[in-house]
Amino acid sequence: MSGRKCNEGGGYQIAGTVSWQSVDPRGTSIRTGSGARDAVDGCQDFEFRNDIPPDVLSVMRRQVAEGLEPLWRITGTETPQRDSGEGVSLSWVTEPFRVVP
Repeated sequence: MSGRKCNEGGGYQIAGTVSWQSVDPRGTSIRTGSGARDAVDGCQDFEFRNDIPPDVLSVMRRQVAEGLEPLWRITGTETPQRDSGEGVSLSWVTEPFRVVP
């Protein structure tokens, strides 16, 4: 996957979390990561490799064993942080993708 993230200014951190969500069937959301990075003024291009985490793989295998072809997405939230406090959180989401046997 590739993505582009843009910031105005620098000198602060961006903290974020990542979750995998089952879109069909609904009801499963598994937080798989968190971290922080330095904000850089302007836009940055990122390349991501999204290996399926073991907890997510377990749920996917169960869904497929039940005869489903589940639809999943990866979503995250990023929040700017300065010494003076947190800014407004923004969320992102991948296009849904189908899991097939």
